[in-house]
Amino acid sequence: MKLASLQLLLTPASIVLCAVSPDEKVWEPPRLDYRDLVSATGHDSLVNDAERTIHDALLTGNGILSITKAIPRSEKADLYDAMIHCAMSPETAKEIIYPDGTKRVTWAASSSGSVNKCEELSKVADPVRKQVGEVMSHLALLIEASLTKMGRAPFFPAASTGAGLEGYSLHELFSRGEQLDHFHVYSNAETSYSNKAELKTIDWHTDYGFALAFLPGHILSQDSASAQKYTPSKGFFIQLPDGSAQEVTFTEEDDVVIMLGDGVAHIKNAIEDHQDFNLRAVPHAFVMPDSQDALRMWYGRMMLFPLDAIHSTLHQTFGAIQKSLNADPSYHLSSKQEGLTGYPLGCSSPQALSPRLLADETMDCESDQFMCWHTCFNNTEELSPEGCASKNLELACVNTVNGTLWDGINHCSACEPTCFSAAEGARTDGVAESAANVTNEVAESAANATNAPSITPEADEVTSPTSSETAETTSTTMPTSSSAGTCNGQQSFAVVIAISMLLLVV
Repeated sequence: MKLASLQLLLTPASIVLCAVSPDEKVWEPPRLDYRDLVSATGHDSLVNDAERTIHDALLTGNGILSITKAIPRSEKADLYDAMIHCAMSPETAKEIIYPDGTKRVTWAASSSGSVNKCEELSKVADPVRKQVGEVMSHLALLIEASLTKMGRAPFFPAASTGAGLEGYSLHELFSRGEQLDHFHVYSNAETSYSNKAELKTIDWHTDYGFALAFLPGHILSQDSASAQKYTPSKGFFIQLPDGSAQEVTFTEEDDVVIMLGDGVAHIKNAIEDHQDFNLRAVPHAFVMPDSQDALRMWYGRMMLFPLDAIHSTLHQTFGAIQKSLNADPSYHLSSKQEGLTGYPLGCSSPQALSPRLLADETMDCESDQFMCWHTCFNNTEELSPEGCASKNLELACVNTVNGTLWDGINHCSACEPTCFSAAEGARTDGVAESAANVTNEVAESAANATNAPSITPEADEVTSPTSSETAETTSTTMPTSSSAGTCNGQQSFAVVIAISMLLLVV
């Protein structure tokens, strides 16, 4: 739910992991016909039906809603054709290979920018991108109207400008916030992975931003007799409010799926008068199909807060907070001694402005979790404050490639919780000696701790906002844990290095 992840304006993804039983029942998302969404204005019966569906799905329900009949199949097919064409030219995109052998290539752009790294994709993507914007605009207007009828209209304060702007309506929050688009093509790498089957467990996470709008993943059909060139992909799972894991069944009618992300914590504060609402970031995971020839296409848009919007608890703009983080990311090691005041960037409870790398009770994750690279990792017997302390080490967020500490801001897809020697300033197990060995070691440690190996994460689905240089490669494979939980459903926001870079995404 991986702008690939770039994350936006701001917030860390919560990670919860568990194995999915093969006999879990399939789950279908609540659906709303796009024509009803557009036609609702002025038609009380349609308004009531549409509002009820949105209310039950997004405002009080599971946090996911599918909009049907919004994008012509021919436009989606053209988009997928172009993505496959571009994937054949490695120089146009960044690619990574996950531990289970899945390869992903990515192109990224701000919603107002062009995907000009591949001309073929740039030509056909605009109609689909425009329609996704229309869907989100109509959805925001209807939610705003519904909330207004039920009580006070939601209002999101903003810094005053020359034009006298003092705040955003919900619709303006959607339309004026930064929006990041990602296009992913997944395939099974040619290299044979003997442990591929062992890696097919679920890697749960929630996405950055307050919402993600995406086209369900589609697979290129290998059946020449099939009437459909592309068919909805299987392997997308969500975690329901009761903690159960369900595979989601998408159909050809599911055109744009809206799924809530970590940023809903701020929206909750703005609509606190509506006591019956329960906005929920949706934990989700992804399993790549086994077929050696499988090609899976996915497109999504991350919705972020405007830079001049006022943080709901800090009373500063998101831009100012981001600027403060960028100005001095160096005091992460001394923050505990200096007793710095925490800055809650995404949750209602305190979170340090300077992301702290050493385990600390002020981290805005559960008591049995540890924050690393904007993510809440579940502690294991080996990787926990107590486990590391037993070795006279400290739990830290470490780059598994070069053994350095995460600086708290830069994207670090190789960063993972690790027992670290603060005195020596480096990992004690020779991480710099061999990146491959370290990666395997971390994966094996997690697998041994839970008897459930990790799989390809759905960073697909964006786990953070990205620039043209980083968006395409930002994604992580997280260690697994048998315990399931989220950071109270309100993830702390972690800010990207330079928001200005987001405007350069092409």
